[in-house]
Amino acid sequence: MRASSSRGRIDGWKSSRKAIMAKSHIVEPGSSVGPGHVSLKSGGMMKRVALWASIIFVLGTVIFVLGIATVWQLYPESTYLMFAIVRGAITANHHPPKIVEGQFSDGEARRNPEHTGRKLTALLEQKFPTGTIDSVLKSELLGQGFKFLPPPPPNCLPPGQSAPVGVVFTRCFDPTNKLKYEWGDGFVCSNSLLVTWSTNGRGEITRIEAHYRETCL
Repeated sequence: MRASSSRGRIDGWKSSRKAIMAKSHIVEPGSSVGPGHVSLKSGGMMKRVALWASIIFVLGTVIFVLGIATVWQLYPESTYLMFAIVRGAITANHHPPKIVEGQFSDGEARRNPEHTGRKLTALLEQKFPTGTIDSVLKSELLGQGFKFLPPPPPNCLPPGQSAPVGVVFTRCFDPTNKLKYEWGDGFVCSNSLLVTWSTNGRGEITRIEAHYRETCL
């Protein structure tokens, strides 16, 4: 009688436990998991994985920041150059302007930049023939990412004047009627297309030229 009573109490306790777990959508570890149920064992594992992932991320971030700060203190100029290169790679144009897209290949332009310049000049002369109002040209090129040249520095060397030996200098130039577009990989090589033109008193284009240049480290 006592054994039967004990087994009855145990069976009743198991039934109550199963009913509570069923209402909570929880199954026992090792049991099959049906739709809408969560295993206690798998839930605990996921929490531990998420915790360790958070810890690793925080530690990695701290180590990275401390490393950058240390390198900056030891080699400030090199670090600044590195950031400038990375920034240039991210923000640089990676393709030529749309107006000359498909007109030349990198290999062709590299072998003969003068020929590339003449080829692009012919293209611009066809698109903006003599007599075109220069505002049309500027609107088209500026809309494609071309930029006006900055003015030369105050200590620039006038054209025709001999440069002193061993001194870095910039020739003076007129920045008007000049638009430039630059593109490249941002690391090793950069390409530029300079468009220059002349106008008459009515603002009509009388001459237009393209100048292509590639520079690599």
